[in-house]
Amino acid sequence: MMTEKAKQMRMIVQGMTCEDCNRHVAHALESAGATEAHADFRRGEARFQFSTEDTGALADAVLRAGYRPGTVEVLNEAEIVPPDRVGGRDRTYDLVIVGAGSAAFAAAIRARDRGARVAMVEAKTIGGTCVNVGAGRGAPPGEIRRPAGGL
Repeated sequence: MMTEKAKQMRMIVQGMTCEDCNRHVAHALESAGATEAHADFRRGEARFQFSTEDTGALADAVLRAGYRPGTVEVLNEAEIVPPDRVGGRDRTYDLVIVGAGSAAFAAAIRARDRGARVAMVEAKTIGGTCVNVGAGRGAPPGEIRRPAGGL
């Protein structure tokens, strides 16, 4: 019996949020027969070597690990990324957002959902400040609403 040559593949994976998720997904894929598995929660995908087109066992393993497996595709030569650039170690981004408030997070999530690689830079509070300090730069909401109330 002849075995097929392993192919570089990518699986879309939803529900990953951190480096631990990366490890859990990679372990699930390898436990189902994949090799050289690397997951990247920032890109919402996992890349791995697999020797057959029947990827049902891989999807089942990812699902059992608590994540939502999506489409699986065989990568062409141009899409194959060296292992040192998989899993967030690459420092190349499609979008860099300065600030980490709610609007920045919304933009980052939207860009990531559309396939962009996103970085956020924040000097102070991750998640931004409260609405009383944020965009109003310290102007309490009452001072803004008071003139409108007299109309």
